[in-house]
Amino acid sequence: MIPKIKVSPECLSTLLLATLLSKVRRGHAIRLSSYIYQVAQGMEYISSLKLIHRDLAARNILLFDDRRVKIADFGLSKDVYETQYYATETQKKLPIKWMAPEAIEKQKFSTFTDVWSFGVFMWEVFKLGKEPYPEIKNSNVLQFLKLGYRLEQPHCNKEWYDIMYACWHKYQRSRPRFEELVKKIGAVLEKNNEYTVLI
Repeated sequence: MIPKIKVSPECLSTLLLATLLSKVRRGHAIRLSSYIYQVAQGMEYISSLKLIHRDLAARNILLFDDRRVKIADFGLSKDVYETQYYATETQKKLPIKWMAPEAIEKQKFSTFTDVWSFGVFMWEVFKLGKEPYPEIKNSNVLQFLKLGYRLEQPHCNKEWYDIMYACWHKYQRSRPRFEELVKKIGAVLEKNNEYTVLI
């Protein structure tokens, strides 16, 4: 589990999810691909420490005034975004729609399940904070995934969708590692020579 870090409130701007849901819709420019790249780098570091996040999602990303983002894991997010968690039979609340099939079914977590969640995070960013699988109940997500269905392509080019889709491979060891994701995302940014800016 990631060590708890005390963050001074005056140092941060907001949660990334709140920004995606509000500021973007009010017309503020937002560098979507920059946020994705920074989170990939952060997860590369976390995985190098042999740590597993288990709840990677936009609601757990801090956005600072200088547009830097930091990965966090707030207990408060479980209250603020209560509907994004699903209570199992043991009453343990899990972020089902961000979880890999093996994590949902067996509650087994690994770097590869974090990679799956990262793909869903990418989808969230390009969908401006919308909840994944909006028409599907939490209790039906596992069956949906087992049938081979995945999240549809959001408003982004195929290069970005290919990256997130690779994160959702049925077999966990066929998913890219975070160091590979950092390289792939960096290559896309370099190729395009620009950030994805939404105005």
